[in-house]
Amino acid sequence: MACYGNGYDNKTQRSPLVMDFSNSPYTLSDANQVMSIGCDDIVVVQQDAFPLSNTSSIDSCALHCISLQTPVDVGSCPGTGCCLTSISNGNFLLVKPFDTHKYWGRLSHLNHPTAFLETYNQEFMGMPLVLNWKIMGYNCTHSQNSTNYACRKNSYCIDINTTIIFGGYQCRCKKGYDGNPYLGFHD
Repeated sequence: MACYGNGYDNKTQRSPLVMDFSNSPYTLSDANQVMSIGCDDIVVVQQDAFPLSNTSSIDSCALHCISLQTPVDVGSCPGTGCCLTSISNGNFLLVKPFDTHKYWGRLSHLNHPTAFLETYNQEFMGMPLVLNWKIMGYNCTHSQNSTNYACRKNSYCIDINTTIIFGGYQCRCKKGYDGNPYLGFHD
């Protein structure tokens, strides 16, 4: 990401953030959002539910400020000096910040614009990320007769992805039962 002011030059690089869970039991949850902080910048978010398919979606988030001194609380996003973009469940996420000053030649003195995971101040030490997970391999239909089938009695199986390549499943408790569907239930 970039931090620029009077000494701004065109060589400032803004690295994209790439998350690829294609070969893991994890996927991004739709509970996540991309929060961007800054002035006069654009953040483009590209998502692929399955990287080998044509299910890519692209969204963007434009940052604007009324004043260069607009305060932004990292824990909230009132809409000025920050923007939020929702993401969908999926295996792949690319977040690319674009500096509009570089592309449109508009130079101003700005106070450290940032995007996504960049440190905003000393108190901002990280960012939570919600992941979904699955038992990798085949879907429910293919797994139920396997000796490695993970769902126990009084649980049921749900498919996480419907493709053979990215197949997987989770176990859930049947109605009326509480506990861990992978360990079984006690009366």
